[in-house]
Amino acid sequence: MKNEPLHFTLWDVGHGISIWTRTPNGQDHWIDLGRTSEFSPSKYVGKNYSTGRIKLLIISREDKMHLEDLPSFRDYFLMPDIL
Repeated sequence: MKNEPLHFTLWDVGHGISIWTRTPNGQDHWIDLGRTSEFSPSKYVGKNYSTGRIKLLIISREDKMHLEDLPSFRDYFLMPDIL
């Protein structure tokens, strides 16, 4: 078991938020896949933290604004264990 601090990042994507967390035991969780035209949270995390696997993905509403970053998410991560 890893012994790292909780990492929590919240992005304001204009019409909502996108949240990525890394737990002390190394699991990555994500809430909503919003993005702006200039910034993709999925691409940022994929390039800078290269997690590869998201354990839990929560989509709070099934609409375009909450799923807009799904193409980039799929480019950088395997599909999560729990959706």
